[in-house]
Amino acid sequence: MSREDTHDHSVIFKTTRETMRKLGKKIAGAAATTAAVAGFAIAFSAPAQATAWDCQSYLQGRGYIIGPKVVNVCATTTNAPLSQAACWVLLVNEGVSDVDAGQACDRAAWGR
Repeated sequence: MSREDTHDHSVIFKTTRETMRKLGKKIAGAAATTAAVAGFAIAFSAPAQATAWDCQSYLQGRGYIIGPKVVNVCATTTNAPLSQAACWVLLVNEGVSDVDAGQACDRAAWGR
C-alpha cells in the first residue's frame, strides 16, 4: 500500500471547510457588530459644525437681543442634542417665543 492510500484526504478537506465556514461566520459577525456600532455613533452624534453662533444668529435675525443668558444657553446646547428640551425651557423663560426657542435650540444642537 502506498502512503497516499493510508490517508483519508476527505477528512482533511472537510475539516478545513468547516474551519473556514466558522471563521467566515465570526468575521461576518464582527463586521455586523462594527457596522451597528458605527451606525449608532453616527445616528446619535451631532455634527461638528453645530455652534452656539447658529443659535444666537437665528435669534438675532428674529429680532431678539442677545444677552449673556442667551449666549450661555446656546453654548451649553451646542453639540448636545439631549439638552434641547432644557434649552427650549431656558429660552422661553427669557422671553423667546416657543417656536423661535425650538428653532434656535435645534440649530445649536444640530447646526443649520
